[in-house]
Amino acid sequence: MTKKEAKAAALRWLDEAAAGGRALEVQSAADLEERMDHLLAAAVAAVCARFPRRVVYTVTDAWPERSPAQEAAYVRITLPEEMTALTDVRYCAPDGRLMPFSDYRRASQGVYVIPARLNGALEFSCIRRPVLPEAAAPEDTLLDVEEAAAVLVPLRLAADMLTGVDETAVLSGYLAARYSELSAAVYRTPEPDPAVVECVYEW
Repeated sequence: MTKKEAKAAALRWLDEAAAGGRALEVQSAADLEERMDHLLAAAVAAVCARFPRRVVYTVTDAWPERSPAQEAAYVRITLPEEMTALTDVRYCAPDGRLMPFSDYRRASQGVYVIPARLNGALEFSCIRRPVLPEAAAPEDTLLDVEEAAAVLVPLRLAADMLTGVDETAVLSGYLAARYSELSAAVYRTPEPDPAVVECVYEW
């Protein structure tokens, strides 16, 4: 969904809530346009908080060779900065088998330590920070949300547009209720986006 599509759909939600567009009489069209530009990022953030952007970062097995005296050495894996939370780590054996992996520890934000002589690969399942649209972003900017949850952005935007306006408190409540209802019905396909992370070796 693009910024333009989200704003157009938000206006349709406002019309539906007002049963004829009376919500638009409270503010001018120019004011509505400006408010939508500034509130869109908050709407995207709210939807992504409910339906996080999940990504799998795959770390390959290109570990350096070790002498017997160095068998206890560890390597540090630095994940991309946009990663906000680690949800799971799985080991991919050379024969293709996947299994839970717990032989790691967190060294610092986004940095994890694993055994240096590991054979195979690791899959770090993470929640990625979404890219929020700037108020001045082009109208064709794609919104960084889960595809299944994208329909919620215009509805959240419409509800936020009327929040704090006494004359439209009932309409805002209606839109907020519809947002909660549709959020519960959204099905998010749990297929993460693949990405490859370079290893950083620090002894």
